[in-house]
Amino acid sequence: MTIGQHIRKFCKTQNLYQDDVVNLAVLSGSMNANSRFCRHAPVLLSASMKHLAQTIKALSDPIRLRIVLLLQAEGELCVCDLMAVLKLPQSTVSRHLAYLKRSCWVDTRRDGLWMHYMLSRESCEICRELLQILTLHADSLPEAISDRRALTAFLKDKPAGCL
Repeated sequence: MTIGQHIRKFCKTQNLYQDDVVNLAVLSGSMNANSRFCRHAPVLLSASMKHLAQTIKALSDPIRLRIVLLLQAEGELCVCDLMAVLKLPQSTVSRHLAYLKRSCWVDTRRDGLWMHYMLSRESCEICRELLQILTLHADSLPEAISDRRALTAFLKDKPAGCL
């Protein structure tokens, strides 16, 4: 199954209807209410629909998706680990981690000066199911494979504590 087929199957299991999917697309910014593909203006969404939109939107950025896949593969990482693998400045990595935290994808643990990030232990059913789908396809994504290799090499040579 492709990722698109998994997502369509997921939407069916969550009882999402065509109008909900249109509203989800409008809310996530992938289409506007006046689009020729949209037959209805967006309506007031339930809290669960807003949560679903926020959950999916959090993974719409390639950097955040790579972070989630790295956390899934390693378990717990600090910002310096992610900076080294993603080759991004601390401010960018921290901004993406804050977005993922607000979207309930990640939890934090403080260790002295360092903040460590891991996938949320109390994630909702939607997050767990989406993570299973992502895990199934991670081995076919060149970026995910490259990121895991880079992380393994970095952690092997990393001194104790963060950089």
